[in-house]
Amino acid sequence: MVNGQPIWVSGTNVAWVDFARDLGPGSPRLTQFERMFKELGANGGNAVRFWMHTNGQYTPAWSGDRVTGPGANTLANLKAILDMAESYDVVMLLSLWSFDMLRATNGQTVKNRAVAILSNQERRDTYIQNALIPMVEHVKGHPAILAWEIFNEAEGMSDEFGWSLTDPHVPMADIQAFVNQTAGAIKRTDPGAQVTTGIVNTSYMSDIYSGSNPQHKNWYRDDRLKAAGGDTLGTLDFYTFHHYGHGASPFNTKAEVFELDKPVFVGEFFIKGAADGVAPEDQYQRLYDNGYAGALSWQWVDWAQSRDNNTATWPNTILNTQHMYNRYRQAVELNLSGRPPFLELEASHARIEQGDEVELSWRSRGTVRAELNGDSVGVMDRVRLAPDSTATYVVSVFDSLGTALRDSVTVAVIPSLEVDRLGGMPTEQAEDGTWTLADMDASYGVQRVSVAAGPGASGGFELQASF
Repeated sequence: MVNGQPIWVSGTNVAWVDFARDLGPGSPRLTQFERMFKELGANGGNAVRFWMHTNGQYTPAWSGDRVTGPGANTLANLKAILDMAESYDVVMLLSLWSFDMLRATNGQTVKNRAVAILSNQERRDTYIQNALIPMVEHVKGHPAILAWEIFNEAEGMSDEFGWSLTDPHVPMADIQAFVNQTAGAIKRTDPGAQVTTGIVNTSYMSDIYSGSNPQHKNWYRDDRLKAAGGDTLGTLDFYTFHHYGHGASPFNTKAEVFELDKPVFVGEFFIKGAADGVAPEDQYQRLYDNGYAGALSWQWVDWAQSRDNNTATWPNTILNTQHMYNRYRQAVELNLSGRPPFLELEASHARIEQGDEVELSWRSRGTVRAELNGDSVGVMDRVRLAPDSTATYVVSVFDSLGTALRDSVTVAVIPSLEVDRLGGMPTEQAEDGTWTLADMDASYGVQRVSVAAGPGASGGFELQASF
């Protein structure tokens, strides 16, 4: 539920622009956040998962191992990011902490104070009272908040399941108590808030595994959280888990299999290619069909900053969010900003050779039906066409009142393999004659290249092309 509206969560992880620094002490790079919100919103997405303190190195503010406040500029920065999300009709899953708080490579100071708030009740209370409650109070009721997420993959820093990249570890009982008490504090401060936590995989989310391994169970069940932390309000409103090849695959396992009493969605997963036999562009649809409440891919920043060689996930995410918007608009569309309906149409090429194809793609928001040259199409869709001659294509979209928006493109069709592609095209030449640049204004399959060399030419030449 978002602002009283049931939605299917369709989006991505940011998860950070500057790791652990987005809340302060400096200012966030809002231009990067705006770029992401704009692209996601325009392509039918509705949600972003955002990491906040992360490892605790920069926020909250500390005095020894006691928390003294949210951190310099934290409140203003959080509000600014949420306001920007709202302006593009995107909500945020606010993830407070990650297993990174006990990463072995952290300095001892960072690790010591992390252990303190995880394992010492008095120190934990300094975080809740001096940082968490002021943050929640500051943005209470903000329309761009989907929910608060307590941890990212806390199991990775636990005694029971901890990874070698984290050291030291803490008992799962401490993690449960932390989840319980922070969730309770959030709900007391903002009774309308929703709370979850990001679980490594399904093995720690469902009791169906306990028969084969008592440790593989739902560690976040209401009664277990209350028993660990003692706060009767400290429960989750829905579950999220991550999928990187461990635990049951959500692509071939129905959500009902896990016998949960709350909605559940996939909060992290790659869309680098096919997964468990499901094509990359069909993965959100498969999760929808399998009964999950949403999908958030990992992650936008990998593509935007060319990180981790993960350049495919974001383009594939767009294909999925467009598909979900086109088929289930009422289940995914938010209108937080009051923006009027809009339409954007583009063609992959303004000019093609006879026999070649052009791809038309269009995006619209706030519309209920669409037509391409009078034929019914999706409100956010793409088609490939091979016109025999120059053609104009008109996309019309209509809102619920029947008001139309229209946009058009003209695709010129030229003879195939019969013309000098550089004829009449602009060229630029170096003063010393060492290079010539020709702008062909389009992409073509080139059959033959002819070069006329002057009397003083020697040493051969190099042909370069850009696409």
